[in-house]
Amino acid sequence: MNRLNALLSIAVINTIYVLMAFGTYYVHRNIGDNGFWFTLIIAVFGVLCGWMIGVLSSPVDASESKAFTKYAAVISAFLSGYLFTKIDSVIVEFSQNLLSNPVYGLRAVIYTSCLISGLLIMYILRAYLHGEASANKEVQPTHNTR
Repeated sequence: MNRLNALLSIAVINTIYVLMAFGTYYVHRNIGDNGFWFTLIIAVFGVLCGWMIGVLSSPVDASESKAFTKYAAVISAFLSGYLFTKIDSVIVEFSQNLLSNPVYGLRAVIYTSCLISGLLIMYILRAYLHGEASANKEVQPTHNTR
């Protein structure tokens, strides 16, 4: 993937964000729900989670890869030790509300799509744009010409 294709991919994903925000607004307006801003917060949280996963999945150099391995171990310990023990009640509550209110389904789809697109943006930025730039540049000493 060259630099232009990477930038175009990011522009398309950002356009999808804008269209998704407008679509979400109209869905909330048409069903008479006032939770648009809460849905937008869920979308932003999905993007941030995707960015974090994208950064951790695309280290630029060996030292970053070593540090990311430690971060991944800490995160997986938290997820498996604490979060998965509490997730059952959240899933039960969500599934009951999903059947009675379509906004919950909309929020789940928006969170998932924002998570995936945030992951893609960070991966493209780090692997193709930042990775190529740092791999192809040699650090040159600056000469002071006073």
